[in-house]
Amino acid sequence: MEEVRDAEGMGREGPKGPTRDQLYDEAGQRGIEGRSTMNKAQLAAALARKKG
Repeated sequence: MEEVRDAEGMGREGPKGPTRDQLYDEAGQRGIEGRSTMNKAQLAAALARKKG
């Protein structure tokens, strides 16, 4: 499935929320280890734990 991009070329959320790549990038910015082996649901859970 191809990522949806807006006029500036930036990714945006699709109908199912952020893409795995968007979650992966955010996880990298937040310093979450092991993100390269995580699927979309795992990345979302790890980010939720890190935020809260």
